[in-house]
Amino acid sequence: MAGDDPPAAPSGEPDPAVLDALRRSLDVRIRRDGTITMGGGAVTHPRVRAAVLRGLDRTDGGALCFRFGGRWAYVTAEDHPLRVRHAAPCGDTLRVDLDDGRRLDRPIDALRYDEHGLVLQVPSIPSGRPLLARLTNRAALALADRLSLGPRGPTIATTRGPLPIPKAPQDAVAPLEPQGPR
Repeated sequence: MAGDDPPAAPSGEPDPAVLDALRRSLDVRIRRDGTITMGGGAVTHPRVRAAVLRGLDRTDGGALCFRFGGRWAYVTAEDHPLRVRHAAPCGDTLRVDLDDGRRLDRPIDALRYDEHGLVLQVPSIPSGRPLLARLTNRAALALADRLSLGPRGPTIATTRGPLPIPKAPQDAVAPLEPQGPR
C-alpha cells in the first residue's frame, strides 16, 4: 500500500533519515543466550525466529542487521549473533550446526577466541559477509581433546601440527549497537 511507504525525498527516493529511524524502530535484539526480542517482546514463533537468524548480515558500514526481502533493520546483539550448536572435527575442517539451521564445513583456521570462549567465523546467508558464531559449551566440548592452552594462547591440533587460535577482533566482541545518526 502506498500509505505504508516512508515519505519520499524530492528525488522520489525515501528520505534516508526516515528510513534510518524506521530501521531502528523495530528494536531487534539478540541476547547472549540466543533469545531474540523485537520491540521488547520475545520472538517465539519459529518461522519469525528463523527469518531473523537466516537474514542476519552486516550493512556496508559494518553494522549488524537482518534482511528480509528487499528491506532490512538494525539488530543489537549482546554477544555474537549466531551460535554453533554442534561441532565435529573432520581433519582440518569443522562440521558445524548453527542455530540458523545451516550445517557448514568451515576451515579450522576460522576459529577464534575471546574472553567468553570460542567463536567461529561464518558467512552470512544474504551477502556472505563474515559473522561470528559463539560455540556453545556442547560444541566446544566436542573440540576439547584437540585444544591446548600455551603461553601464547590457545591452539588446536591439526594435521599440520598445533595451530594458534587468533583472538577475535575487538569490535566483534563489543555489544553491536547500530552506529550512525539517530
